[in-house]
Amino acid sequence: MADPTDGPPPRAPTSFFSRLRRVAPAAVPEAPAAPPPPVPPEDFEARLTAMAAEITAAYVAGNKTPVGDIPDIFRIVRAGLAELREPVEEAEAEPVFTPPTPPAEAVEGAAPVVVPEIAPAPIAARPPAARPLLPAWLMLDRAAVLLIGVAVGAMIGYAFLSQNLPPPAKTPVTVAAAAPPAQISATLDCPIPFTPHLLQDISAGQPITVGVFGDSFGDGVWAALYHLLPKNYHVLRFSKESTGFTRYASDNLEDKEHDQLSGQPVDIAVIDFGANDTQGIYDGGHAFALLSDGWRRVYGARMDRFVSVLREQGAMVYWVGLPIMRKPEYDSQISDMLAFYDQRMTALGVPYIDVRKLSEDSSGAFNDYLPTPGSQDPKLMRANDGIHMTMAGYERIAAPVAARIQDYVTRAKATLAIDAPATPAVSAAAAPGAPTS
Repeated sequence: MADPTDGPPPRAPTSFFSRLRRVAPAAVPEAPAAPPPPVPPEDFEARLTAMAAEITAAYVAGNKTPVGDIPDIFRIVRAGLAELREPVEEAEAEPVFTPPTPPAEAVEGAAPVVVPEIAPAPIAARPPAARPLLPAWLMLDRAAVLLIGVAVGAMIGYAFLSQNLPPPAKTPVTVAAAAPPAQISATLDCPIPFTPHLLQDISAGQPITVGVFGDSFGDGVWAALYHLLPKNYHVLRFSKESTGFTRYASDNLEDKEHDQLSGQPVDIAVIDFGANDTQGIYDGGHAFALLSDGWRRVYGARMDRFVSVLREQGAMVYWVGLPIMRKPEYDSQISDMLAFYDQRMTALGVPYIDVRKLSEDSSGAFNDYLPTPGSQDPKLMRANDGIHMTMAGYERIAAPVAARIQDYVTRAKATLAIDAPATPAVSAAAAPGAPTS
C-alpha cells in the first residue's frame, strides 16, 4: 500500500536570471531535495533590490533590446517574484494530505483499499509562522513595485541616454571639399525692389527688423541668423515647433500671423515650413492626400495668403527650403514638396532658397558630418533623428540667407544715396561769419 504522505518530488529551484540570459533551467534532480528554509520577511526588500540591480546591469551590459520589449521584461519580473513567493508558501502553509485516487475500474477479486482518515491538526498545534504571512506579502508587494520601478526606470533612462551619446566615427567619412552655393530662384527680390518700410528704417538709422516664421526648422534658422547677421539687425522669432500648413485644426498660421504682426512689423520676412506637412490636408469637409490636386490647391492658397499678409505690411519675403533627410521615403516626400514650394514662390515672385545641396556630402548623400568652410575636418551637422540639425548645421544652411539679406539692404542703401539731392558747396566768402574785406 502506498504511503499517503508520498507525493511528487519537489520542483527544483530555477534561477530567475537564467531565464533572463536565455539559459536553460537546471535539470530536475532525481532525488527529492530538501525544501528551502523560510525567508524572513525583512529579507524580501533586500533580495528584490539586489534583483533589480542585477536586472539593470544585465540590460545595460548587452543593451540590444528596444524599450518596446518592456512587457517581456515585466513577464520575467513576475516569474522572478513567483520564485520568491514559493519558499514562503512551502515553509508556512499547512500540510494537506490528499488520499490517492482509486483506479477507474476495480480489479475483480481484489481487496478494497482502505484509506485511514486523518484529522486536521488542532489550531493550537499549527506552526506559529503562519500568522505573520500577511505582513510578509504586503512587504513583498511594496518591494515588487520598487523592483519594477527601479528596473524599468533604469532601462528607459539608459535607452534615452544612449540617444544623446555622440555618434560613432564614420569610417570612411565622405565629405565635400567645400560647401556648394545655395540654389536661389531666378526671380527678383520683390516686385517692388525696396519696400518703403525698409527705406524709412534705413533713412532714420533704425535697426533692420528680420522676422523668421516656420516650424522647428524656422527656430533653427532664427537662431543661426541671430548669430550671423550684424548687430544693426534685429532678428525676431515668430516660429513655433510642430506647426505647418496642414495643421490648421490645431494652429491656424494665418490667424496667428495677423496677431504677431499687429504690434511688430518687420522689414524682411524669412519663412521655413514643411517638415510637419508630409501628410494629407483637410478643408471644407474634404480630405486630400499628400500632393494630390486638392492638396496642392488648398495648401498653395494658404501659402499665398501667408505671403500676402507679410507684403501688405511692407516686408520683403524669402522662402527657405529644407535639407536632405536620412530616411529615403521621408526624403522623397520632402523633395517632391520642395519642388512644389519652388514653383509656387516663383509664381508669386518670392525668392526661394534651396539649401539641399548644402546638406549633402560630395556624393550627394545624407551624412551626419560635413566639412566647415575653409577646413576639411568634418563637423556634426545633423541631430540624432536624421531630420533636424545641430547649430552648426543651421548656420550652414542659413549662411546664404544672411548673405542675401545683407546684399538686399546694401543695395537699398545705395538707392537712397543715389536718390538723395546733391548739397551745393558753400564758398568760404559766402559762409556765415566769414571775415569780409
